[in-house]
Amino acid sequence: MSARGENALTAKGCTELGHARPVCVTACAATPFDRVGLLNTGMRVAGLVLVGLVVIPVALLMSVGRGHRRQRRSGRSLTLLCRTTLRALGVQVELSGDLRTGASLLVANHVSWLDILVLGATGPMRPVAKEEVGGWPIVGPLARRFGAIFVGRTDLRSLPEVVEEITAGLRRGQRIQVFPEATTRCGTGMDPFHRAAFQAAINAAVVVQPMAISYRDSAGRRMTAAAFVGDGELVSSLRSVLRMRGLRVQVQSLRVIPGAAVTGLDATDRRRVAAMAQRDIARKLAVPLVVRRRSAAVGATAPVDHIGRFDQEVGVTGGGGRRSGGDVEDRTAAVADHVIV
Repeated sequence: MSARGENALTAKGCTELGHARPVCVTACAATPFDRVGLLNTGMRVAGLVLVGLVVIPVALLMSVGRGHRRQRRSGRSLTLLCRTTLRALGVQVELSGDLRTGASLLVANHVSWLDILVLGATGPMRPVAKEEVGGWPIVGPLARRFGAIFVGRTDLRSLPEVVEEITAGLRRGQRIQVFPEATTRCGTGMDPFHRAAFQAAINAAVVVQPMAISYRDSAGRRMTAAAFVGDGELVSSLRSVLRMRGLRVQVQSLRVIPGAAVTGLDATDRRRVAAMAQRDIARKLAVPLVVRRRSAAVGATAPVDHIGRFDQEVGVTGGGGRRSGGDVEDRTAAVADHVIV
């Protein structure tokens, strides 16, 4: 293929190619969507201004306190902030499944910056975010105030400390939320899960709560326009969301997975728990898992992109590994299909 042809292929998104790309690009989100008028857009902007002037100060006041009291209030105030922000943006969130209310590691596929608001709207939780978010104006200080855990994606030496902090939070009964893909995709595929956070669930002996996130238009069709991928800018993505008509986010809470030390080998146990979580989410969304394998050629170091269904992954068989539930689900809250925002 010529260089010109390769560049043209690189510029195409998943929807244009007809399959999930190894890495999503900006074109993945450059798809048409139904738009609201200027009046509705202006009302949404005004709503965001009110959130900044009224809701954020109220949420900060609600989070005042010490110890467990502050933890409980911070969780509630974060939920309030997420729900009001989504309402101002015109985003509707539909929740289904059994949502666990006790200590758990909440893991989900990652599509957009909206994901953290969507999951935060489902109930009190403590998010894990990339280190760069801590330096963002307004967002960074707010995230710290509400107990966010920051992880440096390039500094692996700090990873054990992050795992210890997540473990400590889980042992205190918190819901800790993390995106194990450590990147965003447009919603037509999933990246393999990073496993470090699952070690925290095993160390704390708590369950893992998989959550499947899917973005839909007013007609219920899957859409990629809300994705935040490639070299896209946050302001541009926000502008698009403000103009979208009938944006709906379906959040499906799946069966919990016990974070158990079955074999006694940390690497093996966390690999299995991570594999079960990503398999369940991929199946629920009916999307492929993008697997990067290294070439078998001698001396080859560059990864070779291979796209396949998750069931083909080593260590996870087709019908096995299902959980029977038992006492790990005795603290779940039954949630029927309903709109929370």
